[in-house]
Amino acid sequence: MYEGVDRNPEKAAYLYRGGPEGKFTLVGQDVGINRPLGPWLSYGWYPYPWAVSWVDYDQDGFLDIYLTTAWTHDSTVDQLWRNNGNGTFSRVLTDVFNIVFDSQFACWADYDDDGDPDVFVGGLSGTGRFYRNDGNGHFTDLTDSLGLTLGWYGAWGDYDNDGRLDLHAQTGLCQNDGAGNFIAQTGSAYPGRGPATWIDYDDDGYLDYFTPYYLATDRRCLMRNNRDGTFTEVGLGGLTDDAATWGMPAWADYDNDGFLDVVVCNRASNKPNDLYHNNGNANRWLLVKLVGTASNRSAIGAKVRTQATIWGESV
Repeated sequence: MYEGVDRNPEKAAYLYRGGPEGKFTLVGQDVGINRPLGPWLSYGWYPYPWAVSWVDYDQDGFLDIYLTTAWTHDSTVDQLWRNNGNGTFSRVLTDVFNIVFDSQFACWADYDDDGDPDVFVGGLSGTGRFYRNDGNGHFTDLTDSLGLTLGWYGAWGDYDNDGRLDLHAQTGLCQNDGAGNFIAQTGSAYPGRGPATWIDYDDDGYLDYFTPYYLATDRRCLMRNNRDGTFTEVGLGGLTDDAATWGMPAWADYDNDGFLDVVVCNRASNKPNDLYHNNGNANRWLLVKLVGTASNRSAIGAKVRTQATIWGESV
Protein backbone atom coordinates (compact mmCIF):
# COMPACT_ATOMS: atom_id res chain seq x y z
CA MET A 1 0.00 0.00 0.00
CA TYR A 2 1.21 3.48 -0.84
CA GLU A 3 0.18 6.70 0.86
CA GLY A 4 1.28 10.31 0.55
CA VAL A 5 1.41 13.09 -2.00
CA ASP A 6 0.34 12.58 -5.59
CA ARG A 7 3.01 11.70 -8.10
CA ASN A 8 4.49 14.65 -9.93
CA PRO A 9 4.56 13.73 -13.64
CA GLU A 10 7.77 15.74 -14.07
CA LYS A 11 9.65 13.62 -11.56
CA ALA A 12 11.47 10.56 -12.84
CA ALA A 13 12.46 8.88 -9.56
CA TYR A 14 10.35 8.20 -6.48
CA LEU A 15 11.43 7.30 -2.97
CA TYR A 16 9.01 5.60 -0.58
CA ARG A 17 9.60 5.32 3.16
CA GLY A 18 8.56 2.07 4.80
CA GLY A 19 6.25 2.21 7.79
CA PRO A 20 4.07 0.05 10.03
CA GLU A 21 1.45 -2.39 8.75
CA GLY A 22 3.31 -2.88 5.48
CA LYS A 23 2.56 0.63 4.23
CA PHE A 24 4.88 2.90 2.26
CA THR A 25 4.73 6.70 2.14
CA LEU A 26 5.99 8.72 -0.80
CA VAL A 27 8.75 11.09 0.33
CA GLY A 28 7.50 14.49 -0.79
CA GLN A 29 10.33 16.74 0.32
CA ASP A 30 13.44 17.07 -1.85
CA VAL A 31 16.02 14.61 -0.48
CA GLY A 32 18.14 14.52 -3.63
CA ILE A 33 17.24 11.24 -5.25
CA ASN A 34 13.51 11.90 -5.76
CA ARG A 35 13.82 14.47 -8.52
CA PRO A 36 14.31 14.49 -12.30
CA LEU A 37 17.49 12.58 -13.06
CA GLY A 38 18.75 14.76 -15.88
CA PRO A 39 17.86 17.28 -18.58
CA TRP A 40 14.60 17.25 -20.50
CA LEU A 41 14.98 14.63 -23.24
CA SER A 42 14.11 14.75 -26.90
CA TYR A 43 11.05 12.57 -26.25
CA GLY A 44 9.46 15.19 -24.04
CA TRP A 45 10.16 13.73 -20.58
CA TYR A 46 12.89 13.48 -18.00
CA PRO A 47 15.11 10.37 -18.08
CA TYR A 48 14.04 7.61 -15.77
CA PRO A 49 16.17 4.77 -14.36
CA TRP A 50 16.22 1.37 -15.97
CA ALA A 51 17.03 -0.43 -12.72
CA VAL A 52 17.83 0.35 -9.09
CA SER A 53 20.23 -1.40 -6.70
CA TRP A 54 20.85 -0.75 -3.01
CA VAL A 55 24.38 -1.04 -1.63
CA ASP A 56 26.47 0.38 1.20
CA TYR A 57 29.40 1.14 -1.10
CA ASP A 58 31.32 3.24 1.46
CA GLN A 59 30.65 0.93 4.43
CA ASP A 60 29.28 3.71 6.68
CA GLY A 61 26.22 1.71 7.73
CA PHE A 62 23.76 3.53 5.45
CA LEU A 63 22.44 2.08 2.19
CA ASP A 64 23.22 4.01 -0.98
CA ILE A 65 21.46 3.87 -4.35
CA TYR A 66 22.82 3.06 -7.82
CA LEU A 67 20.67 3.87 -10.87
CA THR A 68 21.21 2.61 -14.41
CA THR A 69 19.76 4.75 -17.21
CA ALA A 70 20.39 3.00 -20.57
CA TRP A 71 19.41 6.00 -22.70
CA THR A 72 22.44 6.20 -25.00
CA HIS A 73 20.62 8.25 -27.65
CA ASP A 74 20.29 11.07 -25.12
CA SER A 75 23.76 10.58 -23.58
CA THR A 76 22.49 9.83 -20.08
CA VAL A 77 24.85 8.17 -17.61
CA ASP A 78 24.49 5.99 -14.53
CA GLN A 79 24.15 7.65 -11.15
CA LEU A 80 25.46 6.72 -7.70
CA TRP A 81 23.73 8.46 -4.78
CA ARG A 82 25.36 8.44 -1.34
CA ASN A 83 23.12 8.18 1.71
CA ASN A 84 24.04 11.10 3.98
CA GLY A 85 22.63 9.35 7.04
CA ASN A 86 20.06 12.08 7.70
CA GLY A 87 17.35 11.07 5.25
CA THR A 88 18.95 12.79 2.24
CA PHE A 89 21.16 11.66 -0.66
CA SER A 90 24.03 13.33 -2.51
CA ARG A 91 25.12 12.36 -6.00
CA VAL A 92 28.64 10.95 -6.26
CA LEU A 93 30.38 12.59 -9.19
CA THR A 94 33.24 10.51 -10.55
CA ASP A 95 34.69 9.90 -14.00
CA VAL A 96 33.93 6.17 -14.09
CA PHE A 97 30.19 6.79 -13.84
CA ASN A 98 30.21 9.33 -16.69
CA ILE A 99 30.49 6.71 -19.45
CA VAL A 100 27.54 6.60 -21.86
CA PHE A 101 26.47 3.03 -22.57
CA ASP A 102 23.22 1.04 -22.65
CA SER A 103 23.40 -0.03 -19.01
CA GLN A 104 20.75 -2.46 -17.77
CA PHE A 105 21.35 -4.03 -14.36
CA ALA A 106 24.00 -3.48 -11.69
CA CYS A 107 25.06 -6.34 -9.43
CA TRP A 108 27.38 -5.77 -6.49
CA ALA A 109 29.85 -8.14 -4.82
CA ASP A 110 33.21 -8.00 -3.05
CA TYR A 111 35.01 -10.01 -5.71
CA ASP A 112 38.53 -9.33 -4.38
CA ASP A 113 37.75 -9.83 -0.65
CA ASP A 114 39.06 -6.42 0.35
CA GLY A 115 35.97 -5.58 2.41
CA ASP A 116 34.06 -3.27 0.07
CA PRO A 117 31.57 -4.06 -2.73
CA ASP A 118 32.54 -3.84 -6.39
CA VAL A 119 30.02 -3.66 -9.24
CA PHE A 120 29.38 -5.25 -12.61
CA VAL A 121 26.95 -3.24 -14.77
CA GLY A 122 25.46 -5.17 -17.67
CA GLY A 123 25.07 -3.55 -21.09
CA LEU A 124 22.39 -4.49 -23.59
CA SER A 125 24.72 -4.79 -26.59
CA GLY A 126 27.55 -6.47 -24.65
CA THR A 127 29.07 -3.16 -23.58
CA GLY A 128 28.89 -3.80 -19.84
CA ARG A 129 31.35 -2.28 -17.38
CA PHE A 130 33.16 -3.53 -14.28
CA TYR A 131 34.15 -1.09 -11.54
CA ARG A 132 36.41 -1.99 -8.61
CA ASN A 133 35.68 -0.21 -5.36
CA ASP A 134 38.99 1.22 -4.13
CA GLY A 135 37.67 1.63 -0.59
CA ASN A 136 38.23 5.38 -0.39
CA GLY A 137 35.04 6.54 -2.05
CA HIS A 138 36.49 6.08 -5.54
CA PHE A 139 36.15 3.40 -8.23
CA THR A 140 38.47 2.12 -10.96
CA ASP A 141 37.13 0.93 -14.31
CA LEU A 142 38.65 -2.53 -14.93
CA THR A 143 36.47 -3.48 -17.90
CA ASP A 144 39.30 -3.63 -20.42
CA SER A 145 41.80 -5.39 -18.16
CA LEU A 146 39.78 -8.24 -16.62
CA GLY A 147 38.92 -10.10 -19.81
CA LEU A 148 35.25 -10.51 -18.90
CA THR A 149 32.69 -11.82 -21.35
CA LEU A 150 30.05 -9.18 -20.80
CA GLY A 151 26.28 -9.20 -21.26
CA TRP A 152 23.24 -7.29 -20.13
CA TYR A 153 22.71 -9.12 -16.83
CA GLY A 154 25.02 -10.58 -14.19
CA ALA A 155 24.80 -12.95 -11.24
CA TRP A 156 27.48 -13.53 -8.58
CA GLY A 157 28.00 -16.90 -6.89
CA ASP A 158 30.76 -19.19 -5.63
CA TYR A 159 29.81 -22.13 -7.82
CA ASP A 160 33.08 -24.05 -7.27
CA ASN A 161 33.20 -23.59 -3.45
CA ASP A 162 36.69 -22.11 -3.42
CA GLY A 163 35.61 -19.13 -1.29
CA ARG A 164 35.76 -16.65 -4.18
CA LEU A 165 32.77 -15.09 -5.94
CA ASP A 166 32.45 -15.95 -9.62
CA LEU A 167 30.36 -14.07 -12.19
CA HIS A 168 27.88 -15.30 -14.75
CA ALA A 169 27.58 -12.33 -17.10
CA GLN A 170 24.68 -13.62 -19.26
CA THR A 171 26.97 -14.45 -22.17
CA GLY A 172 29.71 -16.20 -20.24
CA LEU A 173 30.78 -17.76 -16.95
CA CYS A 174 33.83 -16.06 -15.46
CA GLN A 175 35.71 -17.96 -12.75
CA ASN A 176 37.42 -15.82 -10.12
CA ASP A 177 41.07 -16.89 -9.92
CA GLY A 178 41.69 -15.15 -6.57
CA ALA A 179 44.36 -12.88 -8.07
CA GLY A 180 41.95 -10.21 -9.24
CA ASN A 181 41.29 -11.81 -12.64
CA PHE A 182 38.61 -13.96 -14.27
CA ILE A 183 38.92 -17.10 -16.38
CA ALA A 184 36.24 -17.74 -19.03
CA GLN A 185 34.74 -21.23 -18.76
CA THR A 186 33.90 -23.32 -21.82
CA GLY A 187 32.49 -26.75 -22.68
CA SER A 188 30.74 -28.64 -19.88
CA ALA A 189 32.14 -26.08 -17.40
CA TYR A 190 29.91 -23.43 -18.99
CA PRO A 191 26.23 -23.77 -18.02
CA GLY A 192 24.97 -21.68 -20.93
CA ARG A 193 23.82 -18.28 -22.10
CA GLY A 194 20.89 -16.46 -20.58
CA PRO A 195 19.86 -14.19 -17.71
CA ALA A 196 20.81 -16.42 -14.79
CA THR A 197 20.33 -16.98 -11.10
CA TRP A 198 22.55 -19.06 -8.83
CA ILE A 199 20.72 -21.26 -6.30
CA ASP A 200 21.34 -24.50 -4.45
CA TYR A 201 17.97 -26.00 -5.30
CA ASP A 202 18.77 -29.49 -3.96
CA ASP A 203 20.72 -28.46 -0.82
CA ASP A 204 23.81 -30.45 -1.79
CA GLY A 205 26.15 -27.58 -0.91
CA TYR A 206 26.89 -26.51 -4.49
CA LEU A 207 25.26 -23.70 -6.46
CA ASP A 208 23.16 -24.65 -9.47
CA TYR A 209 22.19 -22.49 -12.45
CA PHE A 210 18.72 -21.52 -13.65
CA THR A 211 17.68 -19.26 -16.50
CA PRO A 212 14.09 -18.61 -17.63
CA TYR A 213 15.31 -17.96 -21.18
CA TYR A 214 18.11 -20.16 -22.49
CA LEU A 215 19.48 -18.19 -25.43
CA ALA A 216 19.48 -19.79 -28.88
CA THR A 217 17.04 -22.53 -27.81
CA ASP A 218 14.14 -20.43 -26.48
CA ARG A 219 13.44 -22.48 -23.35
CA ARG A 220 13.92 -22.54 -19.60
CA CYS A 221 16.98 -24.34 -18.31
CA LEU A 222 18.12 -25.71 -14.94
CA MET A 223 21.72 -26.90 -14.78
CA ARG A 224 22.73 -29.01 -11.77
CA ASN A 225 26.22 -28.47 -10.44
CA ASN A 226 28.15 -31.77 -10.73
CA ARG A 227 30.50 -30.66 -7.91
CA ASP A 228 33.51 -31.00 -10.22
CA GLY A 229 33.28 -27.68 -12.08
CA THR A 230 30.83 -28.97 -14.70
CA PHE A 231 27.04 -28.85 -15.10
CA THR A 232 24.31 -31.22 -16.29
CA GLU A 233 20.84 -30.16 -17.40
CA VAL A 234 17.93 -31.57 -15.38
CA GLY A 235 14.16 -31.35 -15.80
CA LEU A 236 11.88 -30.41 -12.93
CA GLY A 237 8.33 -30.55 -14.26
CA GLY A 238 6.63 -27.22 -14.83
CA LEU A 239 9.63 -25.19 -13.76
CA THR A 240 11.65 -26.31 -16.77
CA ASP A 241 8.82 -27.47 -19.08
CA ASP A 242 6.81 -24.23 -19.16
CA ALA A 243 7.41 -21.64 -21.87
CA ALA A 244 10.49 -19.46 -21.72
CA THR A 245 10.16 -15.88 -20.52
CA TRP A 246 12.36 -12.81 -20.27
CA GLY A 247 10.94 -12.08 -16.81
CA MET A 248 13.44 -12.69 -14.03
CA PRO A 249 12.94 -15.41 -11.36
CA ALA A 250 13.04 -14.75 -7.62
CA TRP A 251 14.06 -17.57 -5.26
CA ALA A 252 13.05 -17.79 -1.58
CA ASP A 253 11.99 -20.43 0.93
CA TYR A 254 8.45 -19.12 1.33
CA ASP A 255 7.24 -22.00 3.53
CA ASN A 256 10.42 -22.33 5.66
CA ASP A 257 10.98 -26.01 4.88
CA GLY A 258 14.66 -25.48 4.07
CA PHE A 259 14.39 -25.62 0.27
CA LEU A 260 14.26 -22.70 -2.13
CA ASP A 261 11.04 -22.10 -4.04
CA VAL A 262 10.78 -19.80 -7.04
CA VAL A 263 8.51 -17.23 -8.66
CA VAL A 264 9.00 -16.84 -12.42
CA CYS A 265 7.67 -13.61 -13.91
CA ASN A 266 5.99 -14.08 -17.28
CA ARG A 267 7.00 -10.82 -18.87
CA ALA A 268 5.26 -9.61 -22.02
CA SER A 269 2.54 -12.26 -21.97
CA ASN A 270 -0.99 -12.68 -20.70
CA LYS A 271 0.05 -15.62 -18.55
CA PRO A 272 0.06 -15.01 -14.77
CA ASN A 273 3.34 -15.26 -12.90
CA ASP A 274 4.23 -18.77 -11.73
CA LEU A 275 5.06 -19.95 -8.20
CA TYR A 276 6.84 -23.31 -7.98
CA HIS A 277 7.18 -25.20 -4.70
CA ASN A 278 10.40 -27.11 -4.07
CA ASN A 279 9.48 -30.54 -2.68
CA GLY A 280 12.98 -31.00 -1.25
CA ASN A 281 14.85 -34.12 -0.21
CA ALA A 282 16.64 -35.53 2.85
CA ASN A 283 19.57 -33.10 2.79
CA ARG A 284 20.14 -30.88 5.83
CA TRP A 285 20.04 -27.11 5.84
CA LEU A 286 20.88 -24.09 7.97
CA LEU A 287 18.74 -21.01 8.62
CA VAL A 288 20.58 -17.77 9.45
CA LYS A 289 18.93 -14.43 10.28
CA LEU A 290 21.22 -11.44 9.83
CA VAL A 291 20.72 -8.09 11.59
CA GLY A 292 23.29 -5.37 11.03
CA THR A 293 24.63 -3.46 14.03
CA ALA A 294 27.74 -1.60 12.87
CA SER A 295 26.62 -2.15 9.27
CA ASN A 296 23.23 -1.42 7.70
CA ARG A 297 20.41 -3.06 9.64
CA SER A 298 19.32 -5.21 6.70
CA ALA A 299 22.85 -6.69 6.52
CA ILE A 300 22.93 -6.12 2.76
CA GLY A 301 26.39 -7.07 1.51
CA ALA A 302 27.18 -9.34 4.47
CA LYS A 303 29.15 -12.57 4.04
CA VAL A 304 28.37 -15.66 6.11
CA ARG A 305 31.10 -18.27 6.37
CA THR A 306 30.35 -21.75 7.69
CA GLN A 307 32.39 -24.94 7.77
CA ALA A 308 30.79 -28.22 6.83
CA THR A 309 31.61 -31.63 5.43
CA ILE A 310 29.96 -31.89 2.02
CA TRP A 311 30.27 -35.12 0.06
CA GLY A 312 33.20 -36.15 2.27
CA GLU A 313 35.10 -32.89 1.74
CA SER A 314 35.54 -30.19 4.36
CA VAL A 315 34.58 -26.80 2.91
